[in-house]
Formats: sequence, structure tokens, C-alpha cells
Amino acid sequence: MPTSRPAPTPLRWWQTRAIQRILHDLLLVRTQRRYRLDLSTANPLGATDPVRKLVRINPEGVAFPAPAELARIPYAPHAPETFQMAMCRALVEHESGHVVNSGRKPAAPLLGWLWNALEDQRQERIQATNYPELADVFTMLGGAIWLMQPATHRLLDGCLLYRWEWDRPPRDRRFRPLGADQQLWENDVVPRIEQAWAAPTSDAVTHIALDILRVLGLDPQAPIPPDLPCTICACGAGEAHRPPQRLPLPTLPELPATMQPAREPHTAAGALSGDPHDRRQPAEADPSVLQARVAGYQRSVAQALRPIRPLTLPRPSPSRGDLDLERALAGDARPFDAPLAPGPTRDVAVGLLLDLSRSMTHHGIMPSVREVAMLVNGAAELAGIPCAILGFDDGAEPILIRPLSRSHDAKAQRRIAGMEGQGGTRMAPAFQRLVQVLNSASAQRKLLIVLVDGDLTASDTAEMQHALAHLPHGIVLLPCYVGIDQQIIQQVQTLFGKLLDASDLASLRPKLCAWLRGSAN
Repeated sequence: MPTSRPAPTPLRWWQTRAIQRILHDLLLVRTQRRYRLDLSTANPLGATDPVRKLVRINPEGVAFPAPAELARIPYAPHAPETFQMAMCRALVEHESGHVVNSGRKPAAPLLGWLWNALEDQRQERIQATNYPELADVFTMLGGAIWLMQPATHRLLDGCLLYRWEWDRPPRDRRFRPLGADQQLWENDVVPRIEQAWAAPTSDAVTHIALDILRVLGLDPQAPIPPDLPCTICACGAGEAHRPPQRLPLPTLPELPATMQPAREPHTAAGALSGDPHDRRQPAEADPSVLQARVAGYQRSVAQALRPIRPLTLPRPSPSRGDLDLERALAGDARPFDAPLAPGPTRDVAVGLLLDLSRSMTHHGIMPSVREVAMLVNGAAELAGIPCAILGFDDGAEPILIRPLSRSHDAKAQRRIAGMEGQGGTRMAPAFQRLVQVLNSASAQRKLLIVLVDGDLTASDTAEMQHALAHLPHGIVLLPCYVGIDQQIIQQVQTLFGKLLDASDLASLRPKLCAWLRGSAN
């Protein structure tokens, strides 16, 4: 009598041919190299193997968190399977960045771990610059990995955790140095970490990592402590030193919605109290939905706004300094260590001028005005730089949204959420007031962003032309427009001589970041 066969075990989502093909094509297109993709729960979270041409991913390595923790991960999907799909895609994107942007990983155990921790952030920044849609993907992945980390006081742990905590309030951070370590961390370690993030090559990251270990008094050859926080990669080596192969590449696969970062729906919150155009106490509204919508964008803009603290590096001499044995054994032309010290920072202040006239509502731009204002406000707070925000209608006095300050301002968030378009347009008085505010700031670089729809009267245009002709030295001006009305674009370009325009916030963000990065630094 024939025996019945047991029912086959159903495939997990990542074992299906369709998902594996999508992720493999994504890896091939991003790297332009013939790497194999191995998906297995036996793998580390992520790893690259340049010798075997292999990328290994654990598709279930990031566990689905509890609801309270899930709410703290930007863009995270709210279902367990879609959450892991989105994380798996993010890990493939991360490892692809290593293949393209990273070089050889140092062999010394502790040095290799620190190099990997620094290189992770450096190559993600490069990838997010080349592919702006990845900024949200990496923000989501970093938020999930950060929640897996324990609280710690050890400085070596902070070298990894700082990449996810530099823009978080101190009370929320997992890493908090104690006592005298606080000064060592802020003055000697943090500048080197930020220098590594902006390094031109991963070989430069190796030298900076060696210097950090010297500052911390640690041996690069020491074994890796078992209780170090977990990194994304078990190995982040790549082939930046080799040109990409000439391959018949498939088109970038259309990723299913389950692999995309989640988007928070936007619903306008009504004003809770007051008149939106009161000069000193404008109306306020609940900012939570608006803030959630732009939270991921704020981090990337903050990175562009926040000046990198440079290191001063005396010209190396082949005959003096501390001998670096690893450099000497490797045959380095400069085997002696020259001292590194934090260099002077370039302070930045930003002002935002918003057109709150009725025409902004008629043109359908008002939701974008709120988004841009919340974006700049939050990014300035994350970057720790002074920010002032004024609005204007047809009145002689500007509408105070945020006074010039660098601290967190919850009232400013509520005022931004409560903004409405009313009245006519008279820009010159508010423009001149914001110029005065910025001119009084002690910052070396002063950025003035103007969001306007160009609907000005002849007299206001004449006043603005006079104000622009006498703009104080040191204030860098950027007029912006979010929309597709070609007549408005032409009007604003005629007035200011230049314009940064975009159809929506998503397309404005990379352009704004590029301008801020160049102007602030």
C-alpha cells in the first residue's frame, strides 16, 4: 500500500525565485560587478567577500520590534514580513555600497572592527549622494540597528554608535561617556570620526582609525572584545580600487512596495488657537504628522548643514614623530605619526523667509511651504546651528515663526503646522528684517533661504531690487520654489537672478542638500 508523502514545507518569502531574482539584479546594477547573493538565516547580518565575489545577507537578521520600538524607526513598515523585506533590501543596498566604495579591510582585528564601523557611514553617505532615494532606506536601517544596541559608556563603542546618535538629543543616546572621557570624546575622538566619514578613500579611513586607537590607548592587534556593539557588516571590504566590469546589465528592477520604506500619510492639522497671521503670536497646530513626514529628510539636510570639524595636520616628516609599526612593516613612505588636533570650526546660521500670502493657497503650494519650513527647522536643530524663520503677507511687519536660536523650539514646530496663506504679498519689509537678524549673528556663514511664488507688486519689486543690491557681505541667498508653474519660475528667476525649483519636497531635498553642503562648508 503506497504511503502518503509529507506535505512540502512552504518557502519563506526570501526563498522564492521572484524575490531572489529582484535582489540579485539590484546587487548587479548597483555594483556593476558579478557578485553572487547568498540569502540565509545562517549568515551574519551582512558581509561582503571580494575574493569569492559573494555578498551574504541574513534576511531575518533584524527582528520585528515591539510596537513602542517600531514607532521609533523612521519609515519602518508595520507588518512583520514587509518589515523584514524592507530591511533585507536595505542590507543589499548597504553591502553594494561596500563593493563599490570600500577597499581592503585591515587585517589587525581591533583596527579592522573600527575601520568597518567608520567605513559603514562613509560609504552610505556616498551611496545616498549618488542615489538620493537611498537616504530614507539607510535612515530606516540605521534606526532598526540602533535599537538593537545596549547602553554603554565605553569610548570604543561610541565610535560606532555615534553614526546613529550624532543628531539625537543627549537624553536619547545609548552611548554616554563618563567623567574625563567626555572631554576626550568631544575634543579628540569625535573630530576624527567625522573626518573619517568625509575621507576620500577607505585607505584614509584606515589611517584615521589607527589614530583613534592611539588616542584611546588601544592596540590595533588586540582581539575584538566579545561585548562590542553589533555592526551591520561582518566584513565591509570591497573593490573600490578596481574599475567596474563592462557587463550587460539588466534595468534596475522595479522593487515591490513591500521592499520600500513606509510613507506616513499627511493630513493637515487644523489650527488649535489664534490667528495664523498674528505678527507675534501666530496660530499653532499639532505638528506630529508633519514632523513624521519630513523626519528622514531632516537628517540628510542636517548632515549638509552641520560643518565638519576638520583636523589640523602638520606636514609629515620622515625623520620625526611617533613610529607607526604597522605603517613601517607595510613599507609606507611616512612611517611616523604626525600629531592630529581638532581644527577651527566654521559656524553657520540659517534664515528662512516664507511667503504666506493668499496666492500660495491658490497655487496649491501651502502644504509644501509647511514641509520645507519643518524640514529646515528640524535640520537646523539637529545640526545645532542658529535658525530664524519669518513669514510675510501684505503687512508692514513680518510674522514671527521662530526667533534666531539654536535650541529646540516646540512652539516653532506648532506655528509651522498652523501656517495658512492669507492676504496679499509684500516681501521687502520681512526680507530686510531677516537680513538684519542674520547680520547680527556671530556665525561665519549666513544662509538666507526664501520660499516665494513671485506674485509681487511693482513697488515691492523695486524695494526688493534695492535690498538685493545692498545685501550685506557674507549672507548667501537662495530663492526656492516648490511647484511646476513656469510663469512663477520665470518671475522669481527675473527678480533674484537664480532659483532652486522642484516639483515636490522629495526632489527639492537633494538639490537643497547640495546647495547647503557647498554654502555651509
